[in-house]
Amino acid sequence: MRALFFLAPVLGLLGCGLDCNLMWAPDNLSIEFDPEVSTPGVWTFELSGDHEASCEVELPVPDPSDMAYTPCDADTLSLQLSGDGADVGGLYLDNVAPSMLTLAVYYNATLVYEDVLEPSYVVDEPNGQGCGERYSGQVTVSVPEP
Repeated sequence: MRALFFLAPVLGLLGCGLDCNLMWAPDNLSIEFDPEVSTPGVWTFELSGDHEASCEVELPVPDPSDMAYTPCDADTLSLQLSGDGADVGGLYLDNVAPSMLTLAVYYNATLVYEDVLEPSYVVDEPNGQGCGERYSGQVTVSVPEP
């Protein structure tokens, strides 16, 4: 009987768990361009620092809905193209939350913008309290048109 008395609290703890859901909610950073980049030509966007990746696109993009079109060299980075493929509204980093990045933007191989970005993040727990934090950030930059 004594053994059962001592095992009851342990067994109770094993049955107790967090109420977590399994929603995919990765860290992310949105780099928005204001105004959108729209001059026809070849645009290259390079990130360095805490995360390295790049994208190259020739505007206008003939078919922005083509799912096979991958202008970026990393799965973590994507371009935010307008529906008609004429503009780039920004960059989106998925599954990463870098604290410092250098963004360099080239137009037809000429540097037109470079800046160090130090985003701030909102921290939430989309899968329930105690089930893991997510960092979401947004930075707005003004890339000059050439």
